Amino acid sequence: MTLCISKNYDTESFPEYPNLTLEHKIDLFEDRVLGWHLEIARCMITINEDKGNKYSETMAHSGFALLSVIFNYFEMIGKYKNPDVNKPRELFYLGFEDVYPEYSNPNCAKNLYEEGRCGMYHSGITGKGIDISGGYQKSIIYEGKRNLVHINPHILVRDLIKHFSNYIDKLRNSKQSDSLIENFEKAFSKY
Repeated sequence: MTLCISKNYDTESFPEYPNLTLEHKIDLFEDRVLGWHLEIARCMITINEDKGNKYSETMAHSGFALLSVIFNYFEMIGKYKNPDVNKPRELFYLGFEDVYPEYSNPNCAKNLYEEGRCGMYHSGITGKGIDISGGYQKSIIYEGKRNLVHINPHILVRDLIKHFSNYIDKLRNSKQSDSLIENFEKAFSKY
């Protein structure tokens, strides 16, 4: 039986599946993350921004849905770069730090994890200390004195797509013996 293993690939696309070459693993991983997460989020933004679209009024409030689709990115990228770490909170922090190294304040990542990620996954809305708006000029703005994180989900999606593209480029240009590849293959083999 043929199974869909990503947006554009099925088991017939890779006759050797699940024993894939490194190149095929990277292709499949890229297609899964883009096709099943980040491109869906980008489409939500596009519909929202297309004021002539009959769905744009509904999509004007897509920020929470966007966060539901993309908040897993931080843990996912943390896991692929640090496959021996098994704690979701730590993986989230590692992934967030990888995407946004300029936010070295641990309270920003902590607030995003506890009130953002956990709020969305457990309550369907962000908790105290997180607000979202398409009007913010940056994807993440942290107010340390008030311990507030302001999120523009539209810019956040674009930041994550850029980060992911850079990660895929690094994978494709790394040597087989590089720790980046070793970590990727170790994480990939678990799923």
